Amino acid sequence: MFESFWSPNGKKLGSIRSTGPSKANVYDGQGKPLGTVDRQGTFDLAKRRIANKPLPGLLIRNNLPKR
Repeated sequence: MFESFWSPNGKKLGSIRSTGPSKANVYDGQGKPLGTVDRQGTFDLAKRRIANKPLPGLLIRNNLPKR
């Protein structure tokens, strides 16, 4: 499964690609990897757990430009 997320003005914010049951890779709007999610939690590129639940939106949100 592959799912992309878009802003209301049409800019791609990020995407998620399933790599197996309950596992996925998370990418930014340009397709660069941000981290992974699985049953154990959410992990950044350095494999550090940033949440104990699979929350790919955290990885995408942390990568958005600051206002």
